[in-house]
Amino acid sequence: MVDPGVGTARRACVAKVNGGYYVVTPDNGALTHIDREMGILEVREIDESVNRLRGKDTEGVAIFHGRDLFGYTAARLASGIIDYEGVGPAYPVSEVVRHKMHEPTVGAGKAEGIFEIDDPNFGNLWTNIPTRLFFESGFAYGDAVHVTVQHAGKTVFDQNVLFHQSFGFAKQGEPIIYNNELMKIALAVSCGSFKERYSLSFGADWRVCFAKA
Repeated sequence: MVDPGVGTARRACVAKVNGGYYVVTPDNGALTHIDREMGILEVREIDESVNRLRGKDTEGVAIFHGRDLFGYTAARLASGIIDYEGVGPAYPVSEVVRHKMHEPTVGAGKAEGIFEIDDPNFGNLWTNIPTRLFFESGFAYGDAVHVTVQHAGKTVFDQNVLFHQSFGFAKQGEPIIYNNELMKIALAVSCGSFKERYSLSFGADWRVCFAKA
């Protein structure tokens, strides 16, 4: 859980989304992608006077809401001790904090986007480009794709990279474009860290362009 505002006035909530799922989370932008991909039907603020762990020397702790508030409320909801209405008062879905979304652009033989996040365990960089759109742009497994990465307007990576299904199709130490577990285009180094190898990172100012080689 990413909650830099823990213990402050930021809302703690449970969102009801399409498909019958509940998401227990700080309302700090964490629901941005969930709203986009699934759709939020209703949101309720967690009533801490009812749904907070007590009696375990936790009352004075303001920095451990994952345990004392979110985990506790999720367990009560999942076990049926409370129903959704028992979470707390509803508030307008329009008030949910959302981050600005950066849309990819695609065309014949070309796709552009940003590195949206990294995979910290392996050093891979994930783009915001859906793999479906990548294929629709004319790219296919086995292609050599020209990849350009710009940071703050400066080109920091510029070379042809293999696009394939998984890391083993590239030689050890070589970069590869692949479809990640979120069905988004990503870059890796076979048996290495793409992020560290090329001193790259992620965010809105890390733009990546793919073109037919």
